[in-house]
Amino acid sequence: MLCANKTSSDIVLEKEFNEILGKNFMNILSEEASDKFAHGYIMGNLIKKNTDLKGYFYVCGALKMMEAVEKVLSDLQVQENHSITEKF
Repeated sequence: MLCANKTSSDIVLEKEFNEILGKNFMNILSEEASDKFAHGYIMGNLIKKNTDLKGYFYVCGALKMMEAVEKVLSDLQVQENHSITEKF
C-alpha cells in the first residue's frame, strides 16, 4: 500500500496499517522530509520498486494526483483493467 500525504500528521490509521501490512505499508510525504518516510511524489520508480506491476492498483485521492498516478501506471504498462479508481 503506497500512501501519499503532505506531512506525517496527515497519515490516516498509521499504527493499524503498520500492524496489518508491515513492510507492505509505505508512506511518501510531499511537504516534509523525514528519515522514517520517503519524500516526494508517487512516481514510476517508486511504484516499480515497491509493487508487483502485474497486480491490481486501487487509486484514490485528489483528482490531479489520481490522474498523475494513472498516467504513471499506463507508462509502466499496467493493464488498464488492473487500475481501480475511486473519485470523490
